[in-house]
Amino acid sequence: MFIVNRSILIVRPKQPYLDWVNQVEDTDRKWKMADICSEPSVFLLPEVNDELAARRFLKKSFKAIFERELDGWNRDPDSWVKPMTYKLFQEWFDVEWGSEVIDLGKGQIGREEWE
Repeated sequence: MFIVNRSILIVRPKQPYLDWVNQVEDTDRKWKMADICSEPSVFLLPEVNDELAARRFLKKSFKAIFERELDGWNRDPDSWVKPMTYKLFQEWFDVEWGSEVIDLGKGQIGREEWE
């Protein structure tokens, strides 16, 4: 078991995100909140000691997170909400912060560039 020198942000969608998903999905299916919340996104951020520091980091990085969340449902940036503001991010997502990341796996942690 190893402690990783990172903190985490857990991002969970709210109703406006679900409404957008149902608008851009090209199927007859109507997604429910339980469907899209079953696997929240977890983002590693530099190690911070309190939630205020995590929120400051989020305020600087929210657009990349917002884009990643939208891209998960629709890869076409023309379908994404504009402008992506921090206020809108807060309306679309709940965020939780965690100060400790513990690696229970064996072997090296892999990294892959997201495009």
